[in-house]
Formats: sequence, structure tokens, C-alpha cells
Amino acid sequence: MRATGLRISLVIVAYVLVSLVSSEDTAKPYEKKSKSVTTFVSAKWEATPIVLELAEYLAGESTDLFWSFFDGINSLKSSLDSLETDKQVYDACIGVASTLLAPAQLRMAKLALSMHLTSPTVRMFDQIATQAGAKDVTCDAFVSIASRKICDNDALRDILKSYNQYDV
Repeated sequence: MRATGLRISLVIVAYVLVSLVSSEDTAKPYEKKSKSVTTFVSAKWEATPIVLELAEYLAGESTDLFWSFFDGINSLKSSLDSLETDKQVYDACIGVASTLLAPAQLRMAKLALSMHLTSPTVRMFDQIATQAGAKDVTCDAFVSIASRKICDNDALRDILKSYNQYDV
């Protein structure tokens, strides 16, 4: 009889302990501890301008989106160069993009920007421009045709006409 009473007592104690342990887990299921992940990425290139990264992302989505974004950036009241902080530049770029994209698309664009997905592409084009001598050109906008950098609209028109003569 004593052995049976001891077994019952042990079963009751075990049940109470299990109940106490499990009640802590189930008492507040909505209070889960959040886990954070911190990553550091090191690249061999400089940071690329956010406007170029967003433009490259939009170009990947659609050329129409790219040119609409281009027009939107050019029609801003103040140029991006005159903005003082990166946050202001980001907000201006996202403001233009928000007029072109649906909310879900805008969230994807923000995610792509946060991950710098187009940064290697932007850097590649910068490297190509550097190797082609684009940084040596003294005008704000130019066209490169057959390794010639042309800043003047009339000169560009003449060159294009000369190429049209050979076009069949």
C-alpha cells in the first residue's frame, strides 16, 4: 500500500511540474521573443547613388518606367544635388517612384534598394564610362558614337545624317 501511495504521489508531483512548465509556454503565446539577424556586407566598390540604383531597378522592370522616372526626377522642384542628406535624396526618389508603381511594386523596389541589388550593375556602367573616357568630357551631356564624344546637337545631327547615307 505504501508503494502505491508513493507512486501516486510521484505521479501527482510529476503532473504538477509538467503543468507548471507547460503553463509558462502556453500562458502568453503572443509574447514570443524576437530573434534578430545582423549582417555586414563588404564590397570592393564605392557606394552607388540611390537614384541610379532605383533607375536601374526600374529599367529592369520596364523601359517606360525608367523614362517616366527619369522625367519625374528632372521635374523635381530642386535638384537631387541640392539636397543635404541621403535621407532627403531617398525620399525624393521614392516619392517619384511612388507615382509610377503600385504599392506592392514600391515595396519590392524598396527591398531591392535596401539590398543594393542593382549596385553592381550601376558600378559596372560607371567603370565602362570611365574606361571610355567619359569622365574627361567637359560638357554636362554627351553622346558617344564610334569612340567620339559629341557635346553639340548640330554635330550630332551631322554625324547621324552621315550614318543615314550608308543605311540601306
